[in-house]
Amino acid sequence: MLLLHTLSRLTFSDQEWKPLLAGFLLHLSATEGFKPRLNHCVSCGKRLETDGSLLFDIEAGGLYCPECRAALNARKVTFQESRAVLPPGVSPVSAAQVRWMRAALQSGSASWVNTQEAYAPFSLLRQYVESRLGRRIKSAALLPD
Repeated sequence: MLLLHTLSRLTFSDQEWKPLLAGFLLHLSATEGFKPRLNHCVSCGKRLETDGSLLFDIEAGGLYCPECRAALNARKVTFQESRAVLPPGVSPVSAAQVRWMRAALQSGSASWVNTQEAYAPFSLLRQYVESRLGRRIKSAALLPD
């Protein structure tokens, strides 16, 4: 049904494709048993607030709290040209993107839209699902690499 609803929205609505596919990937991960941890830190288990930027670790499968983020930064971040470079598989995620993912998991495909307040992290979710599947998702003409 997930695929059918997503394809129907892509075909018969004027919704943008990126949030629709991001919602599909998020629900696919939940259905297949590897839903990302969006409410608690993947390291310490502390409940997360969405009042600032967080880090999403693809390998660990979710978000870091600010304290674990600081510890990660101290251990793994290198500095090049006066700016921090995150380790592979770790990406910053805005509070708006976290809210979008949480809301998308609780709603149907009709609400998987980008707004000024929240937008879908399509590339992050694509990388996450690909890491769990162990292979790249084949790209159609619509999907940029």
